[in-house]
Amino acid sequence: MKVLGAVRLSRHTDESTSVSRQREQIRTWASLYGHDVVAIAEDLDTSGKTAAAERASLGPWLSDPVLVTRWDILVCAKVDRISRNVRDFCDLIAFCQAKKKFVVSIAESFDLSKPEGRMVAQIMASVAEFERERTGERRREAAGALRQEARFGGGRVPYGYAAVRTSGGSGWILEPDPVTAPVVRDLASRMITGSSANSLCAEMNERGIGSPGGGRWHAQNLIRILRSPVLRGLVTTDAGVVRDDEGMPVRRQPVLDDNTWARLQQVLDSASHPVSGHRSDAALLLRVAFCGACSSPMYAQRGRRQGRDYEYYVDSGRKDGCQAGAVRMALLEDMVETALLHELGELPMLEKLSLPGDEDHSGEIREREEFLAEIDADYADGKISAERHHALAAIQEARIAALRALPSRPATTGWVETGETFSEHWAHLGKAERHLLLLDYGVRADVYRDAGGIREGVREVPSARDDGTIVRQNILAVRGDVVALVRLGDLAVLEEKATKLDS
Repeated sequence: MKVLGAVRLSRHTDESTSVSRQREQIRTWASLYGHDVVAIAEDLDTSGKTAAAERASLGPWLSDPVLVTRWDILVCAKVDRISRNVRDFCDLIAFCQAKKKFVVSIAESFDLSKPEGRMVAQIMASVAEFERERTGERRREAAGALRQEARFGGGRVPYGYAAVRTSGGSGWILEPDPVTAPVVRDLASRMITGSSANSLCAEMNERGIGSPGGGRWHAQNLIRILRSPVLRGLVTTDAGVVRDDEGMPVRRQPVLDDNTWARLQQVLDSASHPVSGHRSDAALLLRVAFCGACSSPMYAQRGRRQGRDYEYYVDSGRKDGCQAGAVRMALLEDMVETALLHELGELPMLEKLSLPGDEDHSGEIREREEFLAEIDADYADGKISAERHHALAAIQEARIAALRALPSRPATTGWVETGETFSEHWAHLGKAERHLLLLDYGVRADVYRDAGGIREGVREVPSARDDGTIVRQNILAVRGDVVALVRLGDLAVLEEKATKLDS
């Protein structure tokens, strides 16, 4: 009779002799019983759960009408070399019976031409399937245990981290990489202070710093890296953040601290919003200049007319009674810059700094409240049982109540001198960084058209607080018939701090 041999191996290496052993066993069996081997179908790097008919080498011998006629007995060294799936194995037996063919497993020594042989074969296939499923479960359990301990189970190492052996040498953990972690921190810091993703990528490419894949940097890839919660030290899977028994995120050593990561996400969120003004190509006064009459934002309008380029800020509202109209871009930007430098130029520059409170628990409270919202949504979607939802929710609510009962001083905003004057700081900034500074400090310019001939120049406009004290936080700038009332926003703090020091 004509023999078709079936060889399968899940993982194949040059050092492995398993394939040759299977091949030798098939040829020896055929020779012993006086059969001829017509072919040996070898499927390497092929899982046992892959159906026999779907395998690259064996499949055609089971589906091609011409090839099917060329063999009588399908021989394997062991039944799990043909299948580890009971349903697939039963289908194969039914196929062979219909075609009046036989299946022989050398190791198990059963004859599928008899009912008892078929029964034994099905039992063996069932055991093989059970072993495969238990192997998968053990792998998942082991991976889950590693994640709960914030250990690294293999795979692609996130950018900014390096895989390091544990002190006992029994496993791996992820730690901030001494080479790439500083790169991530620098990118995050510069993104926060106003640099665009495109400009950062261009600089990285120019400096020859390779991307995670070794190629060129692109804005989309950079933003995906900076968006990853892994940088906060959170352990994640495809299903989301890994949590401990109390529902808190499992953490490893972070590349970015929570405050930096939160500020970075705010900048990225703002940059993605269509009317935020946070754009790499944004005009200096986008979302800073507004029509003084209707409060509509003024947008940059560029073009070319009669062979000459033109750039204007145009009132987007253009309602009846509006006076801003269109103002030359260079003129309005110079008016606002002159007003700021006139009022603040020689004052010490102060940088906003978020100061954590004493025993501030707001971060943990926020995390637990977010997790409460997640499990509520999972329960509503039927992803977790009522018992699991109740148990997790009770833990979170009890911990939140305990944290809120503890004494604490909330976080505040502090001000730190940069060692520069405002004019020196302004001179060092690029256009995009100046734009972001104006947005972050809440500077606003209300633009009017003056029909009464107000005297040109720059002058202070006193503004009263609710308590009646007078502060100098507005500047009036006039050029021709264009009037800009520049409100300093948080930059007024520079004057207030300087006044206190003088007194």
